[in-house]
Amino acid sequence: MDLALKGQIVHLKSKVVSLGLNVEEEWQQLYAPEKWMENIKYILNMLDEMEPK
Repeated sequence: MDLALKGQIVHLKSKVVSLGLNVEEEWQQLYAPEKWMENIKYILNMLDEMEPK
């Protein structure tokens, strides 16, 4: 169970990181990109806390 959960969390983290990279690329076109990055960092921190050690 923990292994499956860990796999899902790692997968989600990679998706969130790639979203962050897209935000950096599209920085000029996005509305409030700083807020996007703040939210992405918050989500990554939450996923880190949820990840089984």
